[in-house]
Amino acid sequence: NCGETNMDTLAEKASQMLDSATPISVSTFGFGADHNEDALQKLALCGGEYNFVPNAAAIPRAFGGALGGLLSVIAQQVYVELEAPAPGAFVESPIDPDLARTMERLASGGVRVRLDDVCTEEQRDVPFRVSLPANAPDAHLTARLKYIDASSSSEVT
Repeated sequence: NCGETNMDTLAEKASQMLDSATPISVSTFGFGADHNEDALQKLALCGGEYNFVPNAAAIPRAFGGALGGLLSVIAQQVYVELEAPAPGAFVESPIDPDLARTMERLASGGVRVRLDDVCTEEQRDVPFRVSLPANAPDAHLTARLKYIDASSSSEVT
């Protein structure tokens, strides 16, 4: 790192750059356990806030909160179910370790994974480890998404 590293000085300089006529707030995000919380709290200026983001799954909620509702929640209690109905096919687990911790094995042999709430304009990739038989050209997966529609409180499949 080159340049100023004293957080008090950096916070003061940043504050000087924002005058009272400029409606700008600065929010900061600390991702994972390895960040400088004190530094980020000092840099959260003019009505902004410091946000702790424990993992990738928590990013939309942290940014949604900081953006003050610009990212509205549209789906709650979101579940992805994945099944491999072909003989010899098997769904192992999600690749993301945080999602793997939410996984439950279904009676059919498939899996169900819980996702965090989904906001407008948000996309999610949920890659899985899957074993498919080598000589089964028709082997396929069946995916199902279940959630509660935040606007109507109804279940959607």
